[in-house]
Amino acid sequence: MNKLWLRAIWIAALLAVLLGSLSPALAPPAFWELDKALHFSAFAALAAAVPFTARRTSRRLLLLAILLGVGASIEILQSFVPGRSASILDFGADFAGLAVGALAGLWLSRHLPAFIGARFMTSGD
Repeated sequence: MNKLWLRAIWIAALLAVLLGSLSPALAPPAFWELDKALHFSAFAALAAAVPFTARRTSRRLLLLAILLGVGASIEILQSFVPGRSASILDFGADFAGLAVGALAGLWLSRHLPAFIGARFMTSGD
């Protein structure tokens, strides 16, 4: 897949996270405590995609720093959104997801092409 398409998909996913995090209508019920899992998984997925959207280490680090800033900004902005509240624990889940996702994405970007090539690019079948 073309890197331009991967970047477009990544930006769309980032916008979906922002919309979901800042929309009062999409706020989870107060009794629902799985919001930390949502924070973790959203930022893990975004961070895991970074190595596939940027080749150079400096750009990867910039995108990860931007994601960290987005996580902090979401928490600050949520304090102004009806039905939402800012939480340092949510930011902690964002950070943990970012760290795990970045490591997983780096590993996948190094091993997935060889795996796909070995499975689907071999001749003789």
